[in-house]
Amino acid sequence: MEVLKHLKIDFTRYEHPPLHSVEDIEKYGVNLPGLDTKNLFLVDKKTGRFVLVTMQGSARMRISDLQKALGLKKLSFASTEQLLEVLGVPAGTVSILCLLEKKPDLLLVIDEAFKSAAQIGFHPPGDNTQTLVFDKVEFAKILDVVDLNFKTRYMNFSP
Repeated sequence: MEVLKHLKIDFTRYEHPPLHSVEDIEKYGVNLPGLDTKNLFLVDKKTGRFVLVTMQGSARMRISDLQKALGLKKLSFASTEQLLEVLGVPAGTVSILCLLEKKPDLLLVIDEAFKSAAQIGFHPPGDNTQTLVFDKVEFAKILDVVDLNFKTRYMNFSP
């Protein structure tokens, strides 16, 4: 990703079979270092507000709890069309890294566990055949950029 070079953010790239979900990691026996992640792109049907949630792969979240925490009423998964329009990527390839290249109007919700992870991996935008793994210092640089450009909330999603 050119934007990572421009921002001087280092990472290690791993190639693997297409991973559309956290379950595919086990299915294909992919062994990556660091915290695995999952990303949910949601929309509030009442307000049209988009929400990107990025959390540990093993974490669970009830949409009703998230709605309450964010003061929203009708959160549900965004459509494939909305995903392409807002983030420019197909389903199964969403990650926080999309926000380094695009600046859509959305609320970003990040798992608190990411702040203390020694390493953390994300797919590059639009490509689920690779994972880019960042150490704690490099991921902090990503958070600095994202926090400047988006309304960011940190939440605890217990696995």
